[in-house]
Amino acid sequence: MRLEQLDDVLRVKTWDVLHIVLDTMLGPHADERLGTVALASQPQPLRRRRASRALIAVLRHVFGTPLDVARQTHTTAAVHQVRGLVLGSTGEHPWWAVLDCIEVLPTELGRAADDSEGDHDSEEKTFITAQLNTVMETYGGGYRIIDGKVVPMTSASEVSAVEEALSDSAQIERVRDQLESMLSALSARPQDNYLRSAQEALDAVEALVRHLTGKNTLSVGLRALRNRDGDPFHQTIYSAWEKLYGYRGDELQHAKGAHVDLATARYLVVQACAFCSLLLAQTPSNSGRAADARAGV
Repeated sequence: MRLEQLDDVLRVKTWDVLHIVLDTMLGPHADERLGTVALASQPQPLRRRRASRALIAVLRHVFGTPLDVARQTHTTAAVHQVRGLVLGSTGEHPWWAVLDCIEVLPTELGRAADDSEGDHDSEEKTFITAQLNTVMETYGGGYRIIDGKVVPMTSASEVSAVEEALSDSAQIERVRDQLESMLSALSARPQDNYLRSAQEALDAVEALVRHLTGKNTLSVGLRALRNRDGDPFHQTIYSAWEKLYGYRGDELQHAKGAHVDLATARYLVVQACAFCSLLLAQTPSNSGRAADARAGV
């Protein structure tokens, strides 16, 4: 797993994905390699509007181009800039700018051309994300895109745990917000923020327990869960989580100069996500809803 670097092969394969999509959106004909993706069947003027809007976002958020200049930049010139960045041909941009680009571009390409034409989690965004993740997996990239964030995580089981928690908690705003903040912190570049990602992960568990029990603290909420009729969990599970949350207070928040490395952050993120999904699956009023969310119902 390679972190904080992108070799030439990985850059080329990443650009190939972006090139196919951008060429389809900007050109007169859809690329057959996109299969049934919705953008392949859209009218060419609509495809161009969406691509133009996405490129403006990349110029602004990745290159730091002022809005007025970004709007006046011809799409061909913008594509050339993106190509130079991803392939590293200009040598002007650090490795993390490429990750910023592949974080922004799929999200923006997935947006509708205007607010009346759909939501952000479109078929296009899903397709592009899947293709980029395949490239990362195949060519040894140390990152995956999860919920629009490029995070330093490669294990399929870890990625699945995070994605399931996001899906299962989709209707619980406070928990979903904490998980999204967790991913944002985990994806922070170039200065990492693993400490905050660990804090947000444990706070997501507390938010879910509060949602399920109405109790204001995790320890009291876990006690309420443990005492419910027919509770399926052994008490050691609750004890373990009380201790983990104690670690959050003692070591992650109040300890002077607290530091969390990537391995620890990833462990806490995955454990918190798995526990959230477990709690939701074992709570009668939520189990069916969680299953429907994963199935896309």
